[in-house]
Amino acid sequence: MKMQLEDLIKEVPKELLAELEYLSEIEQRMLLKLFEKNPDYFRGGLSSNRNIRLVQEETKDLGEPQKNRVKDFYDRAHLYRAFPQIASEYIKHYRKRNGSSISFIGFFERFNPRTRRINESSRSLQKYITIYLEKAQDEGTTFLEFVSSFLPTILSRRLIGTLIERGENAPRDYSIEDGLQAYIRHYEHNRENSTTLGEFFRTYSPITLEKGLGTRFLMKHYINWYTDAKDKHSDFELYLLEKANPETKERLEEIRSTLANNNLDPRTVELLKKAAEEYLLS
Repeated sequence: MKMQLEDLIKEVPKELLAELEYLSEIEQRMLLKLFEKNPDYFRGGLSSNRNIRLVQEETKDLGEPQKNRVKDFYDRAHLYRAFPQIASEYIKHYRKRNGSSISFIGFFERFNPRTRRINESSRSLQKYITIYLEKAQDEGTTFLEFVSSFLPTILSRRLIGTLIERGENAPRDYSIEDGLQAYIRHYEHNRENSTTLGEFFRTYSPITLEKGLGTRFLMKHYINWYTDAKDKHSDFELYLLEKANPETKERLEEIRSTLANNNLDPRTVELLKKAAEEYLLS
């Protein structure tokens, strides 16, 4: 059964649906032809072949700018499906090897997606290096930035955190304010399971917002407090709050208050409610 343009909408990544509407009907029909000839590539198949030939009859009504726009859409539809798979595979590979892993770019050069093994002769993922060179290198975009632009936010953070842990892409120096802003993001994403401010600085990454990845970037502030400021500031979290700018401090105090209330046992909460009611009635 021949596909219709309505069927193509179901195959397009959600990130590109709005852009699909701006393609002309002729461009959409060319995209449909590309999908029909190579659905595995469009759907993100890692071992699929990127190159495809359309006969002249199928593209006769399209100028070069239109053809290039459709081909670019075709590539990006693939990348939004393929890169999350590859990033997840790289992180798994790194964890499985206990941190002893090849570089990220090396993974693209040697990983075999069929066997899920590192193979010296594998070329399945090398097409992505070619795509990067064609589309992004001239703009000054790094390969990692190019890949990350097609990843969900959380997966992108995990990938960058993994590379930093491995020693690639060394990060900037994280100030206390940077750490406080990272903690606020952590809290906003994990309201029910968020950790305390002090614990975040000791054991969490300001990049991935997860425990155990890149902890050395904020841990130094705990060490500095412990060795130089503990006598003046007995509470590490209050020490951090004193270093915060006013807006950040206000938001952190709200978070600390919320966490403190959530940790109260039910009997204490009831006593507080009763005291408040008695106060209002007095």
